Amino acid sequence: MTLVTVGSGLGGFTAVAPQPEYGGEFVTPTRTPPFKSNKATYDPHVVQGGPYLAGGRLVDIGSAHVQVYRDAKGTIAGDMMSTGAALLLAAALGSGAKLEELAMSGAYELGGASGVVLSTPAKNIGDGSAACFDMQIGTPTDDGTVHPVNLHSCIITKAEWVFDRTGVVTFSYEYDSQFVELETALISPTFTTGPVPFTMASAASEFLAGPYGEEAAVDGIRKATITVEHKLDTSRMYLGSEHKKTPVANALIDISVSLETDYTVQAKALYDTFLENESRSLICNAVGGEISSEHNNTFAMQVSDAFLESGGEAGLDGPDLIKNTLSWKGKIDGSNHSALTATLITADSTF
Repeated sequence: MTLVTVGSGLGGFTAVAPQPEYGGEFVTPTRTPPFKSNKATYDPHVVQGGPYLAGGRLVDIGSAHVQVYRDAKGTIAGDMMSTGAALLLAAALGSGAKLEELAMSGAYELGGASGVVLSTPAKNIGDGSAACFDMQIGTPTDDGTVHPVNLHSCIITKAEWVFDRTGVVTFSYEYDSQFVELETALISPTFTTGPVPFTMASAASEFLAGPYGEEAAVDGIRKATITVEHKLDTSRMYLGSEHKKTPVANALIDISVSLETDYTVQAKALYDTFLENESRSLICNAVGGEISSEHNNTFAMQVSDAFLESGGEAGLDGPDLIKNTLSWKGKIDGSNHSALTATLITADSTF
């Protein structure tokens, strides 16, 4: 279904497509993922020559105001949906994962049985996967005319997912674009009308914690926020290069989990890990509607070896129910399990 544009954000869109090679020819975007905001900041990297001494001239000359290259950064945010989520999720984990059908069921899992394993886009850029993508943002003027902004070779540098029991599951992805331009023609986008946001409302949706492989449902978790930040050098400009070179990883990936909790009988075991310096595997599992008799739409995340770094105190503060926010850091355990793994089961067969 193609929608009629209007002269406001209501008429805007975002479209994405996997880019098989960082800096490769712009790939016409075909997927329009549901989103709520997409704000890009352009950097034209302009330098001013001088100041030149010229017989009392008191202002810089405009001809020496020159551009040396241009790129962009931005943040796209929305709700995790039953469709259109795979490409950006793979990019957020820096993964080369692809959609694989589950036993001819009509359900597809990103990364297959292994799920989406945390990696770095610096490793998987250029393998034809979704670790790198091209994006077009359609932005309307007040007369309803939609103008294209084309962001080449985007990678996601930081991602956040929020699992809120009283709301829907949300995402926020910060991205870096090698090059931004306004010349590539506007696509004719089409939009699906039936995406369903993931929630934690179904009986199968739950939060689990425990030693790896022994996780059990925990009562008392109101909201879980999982954040991953890739540390990348995204500013590699060399003599003889027109645009930035492929980003490289230059520090350890940062994984954090924030749990808003009540001090329930089950949650107490999480608080107690603080003084004991014991790690826990933490899992958020959101299960949606049925795809086939064997599979439901599913979005889950697991931090396999998390240590509680603050919030382990159950302090008395007036007559209210005892509560605290538990802040965790993800590590790699002795068995070398993936520090962060995502599961996405969807009816989508392609990015």
